[in-house]
Amino acid sequence: MQPKLLLALLAGVLATGAAFAQSTPAPAPAPDRAAKMQHHFTAMDKNGDGAISRDEAAAHKGLVKHFDEIDANKDGKLTKEEMQGFHKTMRDKHAAKFDEKFKAADKDNDGALTKAEAEAGKMRHVVKHFDQLDANKDGKVTRDELRAGMEKRKK
Repeated sequence: MQPKLLLALLAGVLATGAAFAQSTPAPAPAPDRAAKMQHHFTAMDKNGDGAISRDEAAAHKGLVKHFDEIDANKDGKLTKEEMQGFHKTMRDKHAAKFDEKFKAADKDNDGALTKAEAEAGKMRHVVKHFDQLDANKDGKVTRDELRAGMEKRKK
């Protein structure tokens, strides 16, 4: 498996999530995403025991790097549940970080960002895609517009 693909598996929606995450709980993975994750997990599980050992993980830099964090019960193996738990934890951390950044950038506290606020808040991804995210073309991007933009990018 390519390292980029593995990192995508581990990070789930980290890259996109960091840019568009909401403080509300992330929805369950879409069926196609869940199927892809299952496929990649099964491909890494060379001996078919339902877990990924350190040896099986060795070829995947990102997985090796986070192995001990993911291995919640410290048994030296990663289960699908541990991987899913790690993904959720990372999504939640990035959502909280983005929420803080959004609030700090929203200088007038109206729950939306103007392009100037996004620029001042160093929210490069929001600035870069501002016109696409501003669905109602009112010159502001709300959390709902960010969420919709994130969902649109996933497809």
